[in-house]
Amino acid sequence: MKPRFYLIDAHAFLHRAYHALPPLSNSKGEPVGALYGFARMLLQILKRDKPERVAVCFDAPGPTFRHKLYPEYKATRKKTDEDLVFQLKKAREMAEAMGFVCVEISGYEADDLMATLAQKGADDGLESVVVTGDKDALQLVGNGIRVFNPSRNLWMDAEEIEKKMGVGPKAVVDYLSLVGDSSDNVPGVPGIGSAGAAKLLNRFKTMEGILAAARGGDKVIAPKTAKALISSGKDIERARELIELKRDAPVKVRPEDCRAPAPDPARLTGMFKALEFNSLLKEILPAAAEGADCG
Repeated sequence: MKPRFYLIDAHAFLHRAYHALPPLSNSKGEPVGALYGFARMLLQILKRDKPERVAVCFDAPGPTFRHKLYPEYKATRKKTDEDLVFQLKKAREMAEAMGFVCVEISGYEADDLMATLAQKGADDGLESVVVTGDKDALQLVGNGIRVFNPSRNLWMDAEEIEKKMGVGPKAVVDYLSLVGDSSDNVPGVPGIGSAGAAKLLNRFKTMEGILAAARGGDKVIAPKTAKALISSGKDIERARELIELKRDAPVKVRPEDCRAPAPDPARLTGMFKALEFNSLLKEILPAAAEGADCG
């Protein structure tokens, strides 16, 4: 069995914890529920799966190369709650205190960092596991890379992806380019939904094949759909650039640097006592836990 290299989507975990758990504050009135849920999720992965290598990937503040390509990228998302913003700013410090290697690069999303490290791990003979619920990550599945969706407790293998989308992992980028991605405000081709996109890709295999058939008047494609495809050519290309994850982001961390976490006792004690995570501190460092408990 290959050693496993887990890549964890920090912001996905933090958002999930923030929205899933009741509000939680420490005695200073600071919101800490998302941080508590995030720490619990990280510990659960370590205890349950015992990965040999782990890295936690973060979205850097500010615009990415995708915003430069398409200024409206993610423009429809609601403003993040201030309570969550407060916790996002502390999340990396907490994860590092717990001993995790953390990766964050200005101009790139966590998805790109996970994709790059997953590819490096696969190239080094590891089994790379991307832990996220983001459907963009499904394009990575295969050749030593797996995706685990923690919210569904489900391994997203080729069979599950086909069940979900009607196409295999290699067609995920083209599929999402056709249907669009409303969560990221990436428009698709007008009139093409999930079933239509899957049908086209199963028939013509690639986006290039679909566009060639549309331009050539293939009778399998309805005239209205063909017209929409042809007129959306540049938008499709842009969508593909937005959706395709970078596997060559400038990540300096190597898979061999990402050993299983070894917490810094002094740093972790100070961090968890300030947050009042005494029960968590006791789990990780039993001798250090003293004082009030915030969960």
